[in-house]
Amino acid sequence: LHSTNAKCAYCDGNNKGDLKIVAGFFPDFVRRDYFWEHRGCHFYGFGDIVKESYDFLVIDLGVLSENHAPYLQKAAISILCAKTKPWELLALNEKKSLVLPGKSDLLYLFGSQANQRQLELAAGDTFKAIHFAQYAPDLWDGKGNADVFRKIFGMTIMETASPEAKDKKKKKRLFNGKK
Repeated sequence: LHSTNAKCAYCDGNNKGDLKIVAGFFPDFVRRDYFWEHRGCHFYGFGDIVKESYDFLVIDLGVLSENHAPYLQKAAISILCAKTKPWELLALNEKKSLVLPGKSDLLYLFGSQANQRQLELAAGDTFKAIHFAQYAPDLWDGKGNADVFRKIFGMTIMETASPEAKDKKKKKRLFNGKK
């Protein structure tokens, strides 16, 4: 989302201190007054207070529980991410009743292309759409799964040619009618 010029932030939903661990691997992932920052994108740890407004606020709920149902119902876009090991699929099957039918997208992570049809059938008709992420070794390149996210955010993000751009291939993104 950030690579599309949206003002966005990520909120970590657990208190394991994952953002501190990430900062240990990426020197340009730095702590500011009340958030972490990397390449202009803001990251909030568990308990940090969001003090700014954003085009997109990504909330990582962690392992889905009954407590998360209200957030899923209120979100304009919700994406349930699932891994594809047999025990993870069992957990998905147990928790998918928390999702309003047709409201959320399902994004499978680390799934085999050979098993995609089986994974679609396993998900049933609970989800608005089912997507498959590709392995992306670089967390920050913004390209690895761009097409998947364009599909998910399709009606929210409208791409238009920038009038001031000399190169018409350059794009501006409009979010819900705002620049």
